[in-house]
Amino acid sequence: MSFAAAQIAIESRFATNFTACPVNYPNVPYDPVAGTTFCKIEVIQSWSQRADIGTNNPLHRNFGIINVNIYLPIGTGTNTGQTLADMAAAVFRDQSFSGITCRSPLVRNVGEVEGWYLVNMTCPFYHDDVYP
Repeated sequence: MSFAAAQIAIESRFATNFTACPVNYPNVPYDPVAGTTFCKIEVIQSWSQRADIGTNNPLHRNFGIINVNIYLPIGTGTNTGQTLADMAAAVFRDQSFSGITCRSPLVRNVGEVEGWYLVNMTCPFYHDDVYP
């Protein structure tokens, strides 16, 4: 599975299974509406390693992080952000789809960032690829 295919699979799964608030996808124009909660998804490929030895078609395991930031209006508390982050986590927790294997997500409060209150969800994942 290519890196591009992995990103498409992850973003497609999120688009299908998370409809709780507007989503900003990478390199797609998005203008946040003041006072309205939204989230932003990012797929971060982090590292790769050879997963077998001595074959003609070596297997490589590629690791990454699914990052979802929930942006809340300042002064509205953390419950909405935590709830939305939990919902985003549930989309990926222990799931296997399209050659992607997801692990355990982590949700945390980040705090104020550029006029928004930020709650973050990260979920590690991996996918395998064979290079001839």
